[in-house]
Amino acid sequence: AHDCNANGRPDSCDITEAIAPDCNNNGVPDSCDITSGFAQDCNANSRPDSCDIALGTSADIDFNSVPDSCQLDCNQNLLPDSYEIAQNPARDCNLNGALDACEIALGDFNLDGQISAADLADLLGLWGFPNPPFGDLNGDGAIGGADLALLLGRWGPLP
Repeated sequence: AHDCNANGRPDSCDITEAIAPDCNNNGVPDSCDITSGFAQDCNANSRPDSCDIALGTSADIDFNSVPDSCQLDCNQNLLPDSYEIAQNPARDCNLNGALDACEIALGDFNLDGQISAADLADLLGLWGFPNPPFGDLNGDGAIGGADLALLLGRWGPLP
């Protein structure tokens, strides 16, 4: 008998006696499905992602078999960025797979994938303006020294 979790008991007994869950009913404890790479567990809750989705404990709005909470959500609105872009391609005008609003919020005002002199020029051009259309990186309502420090701290290619 198989003992994938090496606890000295057959897997079938572990499952039958609820010592090791088998949410997908494949006869293999969930922990073994995960450690073997048969199943993913992106949120590290010791349950395969497919089970989280099937049980409704994790949403999968884009039906890609990956819980939404495990996908990039730069604007933290509980929707994967890839889903938002698929619903409205204009939200990624430079077609790099990232929401433009999030790139701008980091300081990449011209959406070229990096924080550079062009972005610095844009920031300085709005210096002191109240409620600028972009560039207020710290969210205080105006562009000033704190925004400059954030921009310079992020200088270079975006991750």
